[in-house]
Amino acid sequence: MSENQPEHLSKTENVNILKRRQPSVEERDVVVFKKPNLDEIDDDDVVFIGEFIAPKVTVKKASEEEVKKFINSYEESIKGIEKQTAIMQKYKDDFDFSMWYTNQENMKALKGEREKFMTMMDQLAGAQMSLLEDSNCIVEDSRKMMDQLRIKIAQEQEFYKRISLCVPNNILNVTKSSKPEIPENFQRILKRFDEMEEWSFGFLLSRVTRKVLFLDDAMKLLTKPELAAVKFESWTPELGVGIEQNSVFKFRFTKLNDDENFHHHKWKIISAAYSSKSPEELKRRLDEHKSVLEEEEREENKVKSYITKILNQFEKVKLQFVLVKQQLEKHQKVQSELDEIEKSVKSVQDLIREQFNTVQQEQFNTVQQECPVCLLDFTNGINKCGHTTCNSCSQTLVDITKLNKPQCPVCRKKHLLKKFTPNFGLMPKPT
Repeated sequence: MSENQPEHLSKTENVNILKRRQPSVEERDVVVFKKPNLDEIDDDDVVFIGEFIAPKVTVKKASEEEVKKFINSYEESIKGIEKQTAIMQKYKDDFDFSMWYTNQENMKALKGEREKFMTMMDQLAGAQMSLLEDSNCIVEDSRKMMDQLRIKIAQEQEFYKRISLCVPNNILNVTKSSKPEIPENFQRILKRFDEMEEWSFGFLLSRVTRKVLFLDDAMKLLTKPELAAVKFESWTPELGVGIEQNSVFKFRFTKLNDDENFHHHKWKIISAAYSSKSPEELKRRLDEHKSVLEEEEREENKVKSYITKILNQFEKVKLQFVLVKQQLEKHQKVQSELDEIEKSVKSVQDLIREQFNTVQQEQFNTVQQECPVCLLDFTNGINKCGHTTCNSCSQTLVDITKLNKPQCPVCRKKHLLKKFTPNFGLMPKPT
């Protein structure tokens, strides 16, 4: 009888016990079919022939908070590697630059570059002063011109009011005038501002690319910076199950794992270069060229002061550019108003001329067509008392009467025929 089965149970009961001891379907992992060894089985043993079920080892899933905490810690650890790599990279770059800068030939070349930079700043400062002075003159001239335009606008408005009284109900609608063109002097100065903008961009780029070694900074490189250790959280199978069953955590973990591989590879390369640097050689060079480096530092301080002056001047140029633009907009607005008034005046003048021609034609069709003296067609009508005679006939009347006042040949009214009022109805049409 097998040791696992009680003697007092029947064969059927023993089979049921064995079945109850089988793992559930969810716990089954591997099914192994095995043929029993019949020689080892007693007659009284219950033989369960068929299959043997190997129970699955179940791993618990970590909670969502535990997985989230692990991933956040993993992300911070990768940032620690990245920060450590950046510190080593900066030290390496600064160290390499210091070694390059303390080379005697390079020091001579850098001195020549500084002199060229100073020359460029001198030219730039001169161009800035010239631009500011010229723009001030243009703004002042524009203000004077605007004053003249305003006076002209007032005159045009007064004239417009006077002539518009002739035809108060028939003034044509005047379309707004188009925006006037930019005056030539403004065009030139705005172009110079654009050129100055390009020049300032080039200057700032040159300033950024210039790199200078200061003795105090170089001395700091003689001691390598300390690197903080990067700690990673321990990995457990429970975390693996929690990450595997959550798509969001799985995506983040996969990405972080790729980032770790990338930054770790970069860290290995930079760390090897960082470890190979020799502060002793740099110290020797700094001691050898100490006096030269101190002189270079004094010259660079002068350059820094000059750069500050140039940058402050750039700010003035920007403010002046805004002032010029505002003055130009005011100038264009006043000029536009003047153009509108001139168009309005012209439209009223055209309307008056049109109405005058109409009245003239009507009068010409209704008034007498012959001179009452010579009975010929009028050659040039004149009118004093309301009747019209030829200019030559009126002059004849003056000559005949001599000292006496001539009489009108129509109404016999005496009047002085020295100043004649034109009869517009008989005058040629105005053009």
